[in-house]
Amino acid sequence: MPKKSTTKEAKAEPAVNPFVEKFVRLRDTALKFAVGDDQERLVELLILAILSREHGVVVGPPGCNKTGMIDVVAHLLGCNVRNRAMAAGEEVNPDDPYTFYVTLDKYSEPESLFGPFDPRELKQNGRWVRNLENTLADAHVAFIGEVFSANGATLRSLVRALNERQVEQGGVRKNIPLVSLFADTNHYPHQHLDAVYDRFLLRMEAGYLPSNDRKVFQSMLKVDKFEAKDHAPILSLSELETIHGEVDKVKVPKDTYSVIFDLRTGLLGQEVTLSDRRWKRCIQVLKAAAYLRGRDTVSDPDYYVLRHILWSDPDMRHHTDSLLAPYKFAYDAEAAGGSASTSDAPSGDSDSLRSAELVFQNAISSKNPGVLLRAVVTVQDTLNDASDEATKNKLMEMSNKLTEALASVQQ
Repeated sequence: MPKKSTTKEAKAEPAVNPFVEKFVRLRDTALKFAVGDDQERLVELLILAILSREHGVVVGPPGCNKTGMIDVVAHLLGCNVRNRAMAAGEEVNPDDPYTFYVTLDKYSEPESLFGPFDPRELKQNGRWVRNLENTLADAHVAFIGEVFSANGATLRSLVRALNERQVEQGGVRKNIPLVSLFADTNHYPHQHLDAVYDRFLLRMEAGYLPSNDRKVFQSMLKVDKFEAKDHAPILSLSELETIHGEVDKVKVPKDTYSVIFDLRTGLLGQEVTLSDRRWKRCIQVLKAAAYLRGRDTVSDPDYYVLRHILWSDPDMRHHTDSLLAPYKFAYDAEAAGGSASTSDAPSGDSDSLRSAELVFQNAISSKNPGVLLRAVVTVQDTLNDASDEATKNKLMEMSNKLTEALASVQQ
């Protein structure tokens, strides 16, 4: 009987989506040129951003191969066709995909991003019109180096382009083809630039390779330099547009909204406040994560990618990591080909167990007597309602640890 069931399941297994297959190949190719955990995470961030049409920023010192990895992904996406023609001195087709690069400093003006105004247009027609060709407004992918070294006026000129994919041209708003913009910085922005910083939904910190890891360091010395001529683009812009449509169709189950609410509640309990925009837009990244793993529905492993989203400064990150700990197991297990669930509980108890795990992680990390006490009550209530024995055992273990932690802080 089990053999028959297995055969039926094998026959019913859906065909691999060719677009997902291409994106996985793109990721695997890019990873060949990534050395160390930070560069591997950067590849993940870049691909999630492209799939969800979001923007990303990397905080870290110079010389971490940030620009190099962006070059690799942009080429494999087929988004630098015009760049290659320009570099080779060939005839340029203005409709070809283009990747825009710029490095900013405190003297940079908006013209560095969107081109100069046309004086003839101003003189003849009284219109402030920029020459947008080969600027950020003309790009499909963009990279801005030292983004927060620019002055506030220049950075604020980015907001509409990042958020609405529009620029102001001659008194009207013009749509631009930008898919994703990536930036790097050596430092976090000042508070008056929060409106710009918040538009970079995906974030990560990068550093130099560990000083005590001989194998990783020697891998960096040996890895070949990426040569565009040796690697044909894996995707085209038209295919990417089709993929975006497929990502939009990924289903978001009802319990996803409960998970996100619980995460928000947990962070607020730690006095971590994030914008409503950030919470809203994380849904599309969850869809992208599910799509990249070949699923048509958001599931437990996908929540772990929120570690790239749910923080603003380094002091927040350990709270986010703690709350997402239950999903790291599911993320790692699925990557290794195992179960994609945060627990072995039946579906009737899984949502309650997941919420209890979030409450537990938040309380343990807080070491706050009031938070711990409320967590004990919540976990105990969940235990009383649970029907599955495995779920009861896990909840009992959490309750005991919370009680011990509460007794410890009250001493």
